[in-house]
Amino acid sequence: MLRSLIGTACLVLTGAYSALAQGVGDTQNLPPPIQSEIAQAKQTCTNGEPSLEKGFITQQEVNDKGVEGYVLDYRHFGCGGRHSLYCGTTGCEMQVFVSSSPSGFQSVFDGNARALKFTKIDGRAAMIVDLHGPGCGSASKAPCEETLFWDGSGFSPAK
Repeated sequence: MLRSLIGTACLVLTGAYSALAQGVGDTQNLPPPIQSEIAQAKQTCTNGEPSLEKGFITQQEVNDKGVEGYVLDYRHFGCGGRHSLYCGTTGCEMQVFVSSSPSGFQSVFDGNARALKFTKIDGRAAMIVDLHGPGCGSASKAPCEETLFWDGSGFSPAK
């Protein structure tokens, strides 16, 4: 009986995670700030049905607090089958949320990027933002990277 209950619980949790990762999960179980951002994005989709596809919502540790944050990658947000609503030559809108308290999350990055990567550099949590050349202050259109370090409340350029 206990084995059956544990097995059922594992299937339910796996299914919920899988559905969220595929973009078809119940977004009502996400923290309120993330729900709010998703609702706003859906409202901007006026030419078709909005779709949250695999990769739109990911969870990963983004700072050194040991609590997984959320990343919204609008490259995987569809609107009537199109993906250009939040994307352009500078990349796609991306938002990063980190835990601000045991029950809350706050936005610490909201901007266009080609990709985001989270790592540690010299023991400090860092976010590497892959940008289009002008995003790094260059006149060149070549890709560039900017490294931002966690300062306890947000990500900032190294000083």
